[in-house]
Amino acid sequence: MATKRNSWLRAGTLAVLGLGLAYGAQSFTEKEEVNPISARKLTTTMWFSVDASGASNPSNPSNSEQNVTAQLSSSPSAPCTQPSGELCARQLTYDENDTDIQNLLARVEAGDDIPTIQEFVAAGATAGSTSHKP
Repeated sequence: MATKRNSWLRAGTLAVLGLGLAYGAQSFTEKEEVNPISARKLTTTMWFSVDASGASNPSNPSNSEQNVTAQLSSSPSAPCTQPSGELCARQLTYDENDTDIQNLLARVEAGDDIPTIQEFVAAGATAGSTSHKP
């Protein structure tokens, strides 16, 4: 009697173990592989020239009124270094690996279909400091 009970216990244990292994194998094969290098965020902060001349208030335009015209290689230079006046540059922090951000940067470089600060923010960038011209 004890032998029969042990056989049933072993069979039940093997069945549960087999189902667990089958489920685990299925879960493993269904998962996408993630490349840890491409998944890593590379956060960058850059200055961009903006044109807000068409805004209702060029000294304090909304993000959608700030057209990004160029990426600057450094901080803004004179005359775009003032704390007030017409907005002429904006700082953005973004993930360099983000495809949407890369597409927006390509549009800036091409000079056609100029994006706005709002588009960058919608893609995940953070709008930061501003610089103005008299």
